[in-house]
Amino acid sequence: MINCPHGQQHSAAELKCIVSNSEQDLDHYNIYRARNAIDVSYSYSYITSVTLENYIDEEIDIGVDYFYLITAVEKGGWESASSSVEGDLVLPSVLIVSPNNFEYVSKTPTFLWQKTEGAISYNIVLKTSRIGGEIWSSIVDQTETHIEYNGDTELISGNTYFWEVGSISKTEINSISSVGSFVVMYE
Repeated sequence: MINCPHGQQHSAAELKCIVSNSEQDLDHYNIYRARNAIDVSYSYSYITSVTLENYIDEEIDIGVDYFYLITAVEKGGWESASSSVEGDLVLPSVLIVSPNNFEYVSKTPTFLWQKTEGAISYNIVLKTSRIGGEIWSSIVDQTETHIEYNGDTELISGNTYFWEVGSISKTEINSISSVGSFVVMYE
């Protein structure tokens, strides 16, 4: 995480600043990005100004390290000192292997995915719908590419469930797989 101007925080590619100041003359934030960690003082390029406390950088390439700075600009045009610098490697989406495509499984399915280079851990999430209803999640380290369901919620025979895997490169989820699906067999 980066300590941004006025107590904000952000991480690479998806910038979320939490404003903890009460300044009335804050006009906007300038966002700067670099790909050079060695000489950060001279390698930053202005990419945009935003008035909201979050920004998603969509002009990024997979497998590339990016470094960001944020400054606060007041209504009079004065630009603050920059945030601290932190970078992150943009990871490719995790590829799920099984279960998928409404495959029939037992009440204790084993989730399998491919290793993502650069990930230090994975967050596996099981849901009751494609867009929500999380009933279980588990974090495993980068050496694991499978985990058996061990949640407190009993999976119901005949029901369809959805799952996804997020790769973590530092402290937060960096990329997410497509959504996998399966149906619990009748026993």
